[in-house]
Amino acid sequence: MAPKFAPKVWKRPYTSIYTDNYRYGNSLYSDAVDEIERKYNEALARTSFRRDRPDLGLSSFADSQLMGESMARNLRTQAANDSLSNEITRTMSTERVNSYLEGSERRAHSAALRSSSPSPYESYTSRQLERLNSELEDSRRLRRSTSRRSIPRRPESAYYQRQSSYEMSNDDNGVAKPRDSFWMERCNELLKEVESIRLDLNESSNKIKQEQATLKGKTEREIADLMMTIEDQDRQCNDLQKQLRKQAKQVSDISLELQSSQRQYQDCNEQLGQAQKRCLNLQHELEAMNNNLEKSHIYTSFAKELSKSSTTSAMHMPEHYNVKRDPRFQLME
Repeated sequence: MAPKFAPKVWKRPYTSIYTDNYRYGNSLYSDAVDEIERKYNEALARTSFRRDRPDLGLSSFADSQLMGESMARNLRTQAANDSLSNEITRTMSTERVNSYLEGSERRAHSAALRSSSPSPYESYTSRQLERLNSELEDSRRLRRSTSRRSIPRRPESAYYQRQSSYEMSNDDNGVAKPRDSFWMERCNELLKEVESIRLDLNESSNKIKQEQATLKGKTEREIADLMMTIEDQDRQCNDLQKQLRKQAKQVSDISLELQSSQRQYQDCNEQLGQAQKRCLNLQHELEAMNNNLEKSHIYTSFAKELSKSSTTSAMHMPEHYNVKRDPRFQLME
């Protein structure tokens, strides 16, 4: 029966632990080895080597299969063979070649030798050539065996001093002349290569100069166009600034006129208020004057009547009669 509530602390099942640890132990005897080899081959396919070292004889491991130490041994042997052949072809130093190439007489002599001298290998017989090939094979086998025994590599100086028994036996038999002609041909080839490189450099420099001139003219034209557009923009900006100044001046004048009109309006309002107050005062004064005038009319009329009646009815007036109690007199007051 499943638990009703989940445990507070989660415990990892042992099966997942065994699954994770499987690749560190038992997987070495399963398909993981194939997976490792596949990844290693993919890494080798993406591996590239230096192009400035052709003497190593290595370009890529894309088409190779890893076979243990024998592959590395073969590669070391191939690299040693290539380096040995390159060092043999470079037996003449750079200073010697340059000194030889400087003189014009030697150039003429090399041309004469090239036209008159035979091939450097014409003086060799078939037996001598077979002997030379066998010695080369022996030397290659010796190098392979030394590389397998991890013997340290010989210094480069030993390449110039070592000679085969065949060359030592034929030093006095006129072999120097073919060697000289061989090196003369080598020097001529180097001269041709230098001349071709010089011509290529001249052509490239001429192309660069032409491209530079075209680019310079193009950039100058573009700069001139940009300067003209900048001048036009500056002129337009100056005109706009002048218009803005005029409009700002107009706005300031309008604001001053508005302020003056506002002040006049306030003054008019103040004068209107004062005039209204004065009118009210005058109206009150007029009403007071009208009241006084009515009172004066009543008083004069009462006085006239009183004077008329005083003459006629003075004798008929009672003794207790009082003038102030008369309503007409009270109205007059």
